[in-house]
Amino acid sequence: MRTKFLLFFSFLMCGLLNAQVDDTIRTLIITEVRLDDARRGYVEIANVGDATVNLSSFEIGRIDAWTVPWTTSSANWMMLPDKDLAPGETFVIAAMRDLQPELYKLYPEQFDPLATNKREFWSLADIQLHVDESNQNPPNDSVSAAQGLELLTVWSGRDCLYLRYHVGGDSAVIDQVNGIFAGAGTIRPDHPTPGVGKGPVDVAGFKDATQTTTLVRKFWVNTGSTNFAATKGEDLTESQWIPIPHQANGRWADNTRRLFWTAGFHGNAVLAEGTLVPLDNYTSLVEVKWDAKTITVPWGVRRDDSIMFMFEKVPGLAWHYDYVESYEDSAYVSARTGDSLTVYATGDELTMRKFGIIVTPATDDAKIVVPKKAPNGDGFFDDVDDPPFTVSDGAEMDTIGTLRWGGIPFATRIDTLYKYLEKPEGATLEIVYVDGQERTDLKHGDILKVTAVDNSTKEYFIKVDTYRKSHNAFLSSITWPDIPEDYKDVKGWLGDTIPNFAPTVYNYIASVPSDVKGIPALVGKNQSLEGKHSVEIATNLDGNLENQTVTFNTVAEDDTTILHYKVQMIKEKDPGSVQPWNGDPFISEWVFWEQWEANNWIEVVNPRPTDIDMSNYMFVVTWENNPAAAISNTRTADVDWLDRYRRYV
Repeated sequence: MRTKFLLFFSFLMCGLLNAQVDDTIRTLIITEVRLDDARRGYVEIANVGDATVNLSSFEIGRIDAWTVPWTTSSANWMMLPDKDLAPGETFVIAAMRDLQPELYKLYPEQFDPLATNKREFWSLADIQLHVDESNQNPPNDSVSAAQGLELLTVWSGRDCLYLRYHVGGDSAVIDQVNGIFAGAGTIRPDHPTPGVGKGPVDVAGFKDATQTTTLVRKFWVNTGSTNFAATKGEDLTESQWIPIPHQANGRWADNTRRLFWTAGFHGNAVLAEGTLVPLDNYTSLVEVKWDAKTITVPWGVRRDDSIMFMFEKVPGLAWHYDYVESYEDSAYVSARTGDSLTVYATGDELTMRKFGIIVTPATDDAKIVVPKKAPNGDGFFDDVDDPPFTVSDGAEMDTIGTLRWGGIPFATRIDTLYKYLEKPEGATLEIVYVDGQERTDLKHGDILKVTAVDNSTKEYFIKVDTYRKSHNAFLSSITWPDIPEDYKDVKGWLGDTIPNFAPTVYNYIASVPSDVKGIPALVGKNQSLEGKHSVEIATNLDGNLENQTVTFNTVAEDDTTILHYKVQMIKEKDPGSVQPWNGDPFISEWVFWEQWEANNWIEVVNPRPTDIDMSNYMFVVTWENNPAAAISNTRTADVDWLDRYRRYV
């Protein structure tokens, strides 16, 4: 009853607010969002009315799958700043993550120099929302104020963003995106809990659009709406939104892709003949045939975003590049004939055109090189985001390095560099050695000289990292080489490896059978060939903890990274000398949803001196407090099929 009253009150309040102010408050609307990933989430607001709107009376917030609309925690909403937004202007809030580049400066072999947000937001975003990237609170992690910090913690297209207007102590939601509510306090029928859904939503007939696309509001929309179920539409003709597919599906590939020209602009863009105008230096190289739906480009132009940046920037355009389905072409970064580029224009309606890409053969004076991808472990290029090397294009002197670490790894072989570079047909490659000494490995300052068919040349400066001593002090194994054959793969031993060994776990307990004479001689092996270790041996398995423990003190090549692995060896008692006790097993450790559902595990201990037949025990995990109800299986509906197993014997 209370929820129904709140809903009724919100409609009533909207009426009161409309009586107090004019309709300009409803012309501030959400016009563009990305809801699939907190690392790249953003929201654009626009004033689509005829009068200037001051933003300070408006709240923007997020509702997740566990929050009753329209209330949310302080970390999920913020008031907008005291800023006048003129008609037609936009206001952009983007999630920013800069810890990785900062850590890269200190630990270049461990961290990525690239931020995960789009590079354009460093200048485009009106609010740069610096999220908390580490629970260790490092001083080089810039973090925005706590109020609203989690506004763009969006995942998998499940979250709802809303705009709320405040006046005279009252407030009303005036616009929202992705909030689909089946009734008072519930959401869609397939997920009857507070808040929005736990999965993506179809928009304009585009499946899972809130996860796989950027949503752009059509320009004709001039007022907000609190009914996203109605505004999302079943197809493009009836939807208020235009879904634009993301350029890349790989986890990291999207980091290097460019931001659509729709962000920071809300207008009536139209794609027509003459929209794509080559930049001055590409006029003679690029040809757009509108009727034939083709774009012809010279050899060496790269895939993905490069072709769009050969044209004059047109606000409101977006694009999607598709590779030709050919294994022979899958290693290439350069554009291939048969690729296609779909260009979208977001305005009153979507206008789009798919162009086939035609690549002209390399000319006799062609002397650039283009990087190639390396295959994955299976010999294919699925999910291979970046090539091993990067080659700049258009600098005073172009360079060869790597995308994430700058320089090529120390001691990279010359033939490896050649293998992952594409050169023009008929051109030749040679290395001009910085020290004048011919060798098989590259050095910093070497020059790659490319000679074209017409004998003209181009030189690339090769950046090579200096040698870094390894920080790897991990052990790859701790074994008992002389373990009796009968005791391998029992009592937790994996062959002759101690139970539950992992390089990042430093404390162990290992059972030693009662009939074993003496003290097992454990052997450690360093993960890095340059690492080393010393051993403090156990002295008495019947003594105290110190006497029973073998300690491996490992040192990395850098002589500063040190780890200590400790193995306590417990001699088992002779079963004939142990008084029987039939205690039941019990739960000794439980981890639930650590790192947000990433780690769930339970540890059970056997308190008996003998083995237990665990087939007599049942494990149940459920929200039910009644034991009889807990072990019953009531999840038989199709929607509950993946949750049908809650018991384990």
